[in-house]
Amino acid sequence: MAARVSLCAHRPEHIPALAEALSDFETARWLSAVPWPYGADQAASFIAQVSADDFAILVDGDLAGGIRCGDELGYWVHPRFRRQGVALRAAVLAISRSFMAGREVVYASHQVENHASASLLARLGFSDPQPTTVFANALQREVPQIRLRLTRNEFSARHPVAIGTERLVIDQMGQQDFAPLYDIATDPRVARMLLRFYPGMPMAEFRAIISPQAAIPPFRLAIRHEGRVIGSIGIGDAGAGPPVFYFLSPDHWGQGLGGEILAAFLSEIDTHFALPSLSAEVFSDNPASARLLERHGFQCIRREMLPSKGRDAPAPGLLLQRQLPVLA
Repeated sequence: MAARVSLCAHRPEHIPALAEALSDFETARWLSAVPWPYGADQAASFIAQVSADDFAILVDGDLAGGIRCGDELGYWVHPRFRRQGVALRAAVLAISRSFMAGREVVYASHQVENHASASLLARLGFSDPQPTTVFANALQREVPQIRLRLTRNEFSARHPVAIGTERLVIDQMGQQDFAPLYDIATDPRVARMLLRFYPGMPMAEFRAIISPQAAIPPFRLAIRHEGRVIGSIGIGDAGAGPPVFYFLSPDHWGQGLGGEILAAFLSEIDTHFALPSLSAEVFSDNPASARLLERHGFQCIRREMLPSKGRDAPAPGLLLQRQLPVLA
């Protein structure tokens, strides 16, 4: 099984590992802002004043590095976790959160001789190189560096959310997916359980709702089984408690796929975006969907009448909410 890379807030228990990693000269030499020499006192000072844009990189729960991504991306990875894709995955997670916060551009810099960092930034999509210099604390001198930029649109095109499960692929939809998804969402059996879709709706209206963008919320993903599109799952605007919504082809109901889909999707959304809470709406006459959501941490917070374009009139429903679980 592949190692699980995640981000979390820096914590005091990270101080020994942080001090050990950044006392390594071959790590610190590339980090211009890190004090040198580096020890437990410097690690404790950093933890005490860490910003909201700073994260610890964890690999299966172990501290593997650190990353910061507000307007500017900066990172380091412990030597024993290098060349395993850890930095790339951590950077995608951190940049996703930066763009989700509303930024349109993120910048990054690397020393000219840091070829590994140059390669990583190119893979992330950074471009428009500008030469500059920086004072490197560990080297105690000015060194040449390259400053680059990455736009929200460039990042979204390169790094859409994609999920694999035992039986399914959940990924970005393509133009060829619109027709089968339209057939599913406008099926009367499906549409009446949804809010915005209805039998006979114009394809143009459907396409305006189903966005092929799949990197920063809001987005919807295609659900594929044995190469065939069988449904969609997505997330709304990343405000307070954005909604999760999904639909599945009726010929795949009752096969346990809903739980597989929702578990994988929620795990990826938690890891990618760390949203404090998520919400969902379900009609009272769809108890199977309500039970599915409750099994995955959603709780009913109120009952209300829900409108659906697939029904003649609003119908009784539930508003559910799920709090972000504590990530290891």
